[in-house]
Amino acid sequence: MNTTMQTQRGGVTAEYVAVTGTMVALLLLPLAEGSSLIDILLDAFRHFQANTLFLLSMP
Repeated sequence: MNTTMQTQRGGVTAEYVAVTGTMVALLLLPLAEGSSLIDILLDAFRHFQANTLFLLSMP
């Protein structure tokens, strides 16, 4: 049992690095419109904040 545990070490780290790298690449690569997903998400957060502030400032 001890030898099996030693041979399986580090597999999760490689998977974590692969998945994290893929997610970062998908967020930063440009889409067909020329903007990346991160730009679209940040724009959505800005619009949400502007609308929320407007609603909070109404009497």
